[in-house]
Amino acid sequence: MQLKRCLNMMKKFLFWILIIIGIIALLIALWLLRNPRSVAEDTVKVDIQIQFDYFRDIEELKSRSSDIVQLEILDYRAEWINFWAGFEGVRPQDWRERYELFTIHRARVLNVFQGDLMIGEIIEVRQLGGSLDGEIWTTPSTADFSYGDHVVLFLIGGDLPHFGIMSPSQGTFVVNDDEELLSYHSFNNLELTWEILGQIQSDNGIEPSHINETGSSYTEGSNSMKKIGVILTGTILVTVLSILIIRKRNSKK
Repeated sequence: MQLKRCLNMMKKFLFWILIIIGIIALLIALWLLRNPRSVAEDTVKVDIQIQFDYFRDIEELKSRSSDIVQLEILDYRAEWINFWAGFEGVRPQDWRERYELFTIHRARVLNVFQGDLMIGEIIEVRQLGGSLDGEIWTTPSTADFSYGDHVVLFLIGGDLPHFGIMSPSQGTFVVNDDEELLSYHSFNNLELTWEILGQIQSDNGIEPSHINETGSSYTEGSNSMKKIGVILTGTILVTVLSILIIRKRNSKK
């Protein structure tokens, strides 16, 4: 009799137990998504010191850049890249020792001031440093972009399928909420304004233009869509379970 009573009591509270479990699971999933770059205790940290070209003014930086664009950051990934593979004078057995860790940001072109990129085009920009396979590589000049950030970058093309930043410490600017251009790095001696960018655009014969963000239908692979998918999936599962339990309880009455 006592066992039967316990089972009946459990059935009464099963609905609320499942609801609580579902909410807890959803909160854990959201917490994990908000902390994608959490560092494990056994992670190896590598500080990289690298010397980039130093430019006296924006004109000099511009002349060395293949593209100058305003971008919206979509997502990122870490990747081991071997710049030396196949290069003349490098023995094949040494290739695997030449791999370096990069963060590849995927971004949408919002405005073009120099170069042949098209507005709305999706490109990839690499930066030395990142977190992968239990290692974290950091450099003073690496910018930690987040989804949705608007940035203006001075880029350099190459043989790889993604762009590099020409002098990351000087060629990286962010657009704040007031549409002001600010250098990402406080130690950057160069100042960039929309007026200077407009003059560069005019000098390159590029018509002033800007993507209509409100009219954009781009959704592929963005982190926000992944978050929304997790939230919706969790909510649907909890709702379906609740409906099934309620129906089962009503059918027994």
